[in-house]
Amino acid sequence: NLMAKEFNNEVYTLVASILSKSNVEEVYKCFKKLKTFDDQRII
Repeated sequence: NLMAKEFNNEVYTLVASILSKSNVEEVYKCFKKLKTFDDQRII
């Protein structure tokens, strides 16, 4: 449930940076970091 989660500034910055990425590999790295962050959270 995303509404119940609190995101820190690192997550907001990472999500915002996806739009400025110029290639697929950079975007993939961002999504991978987000997944790692999500896996460490307790839902």
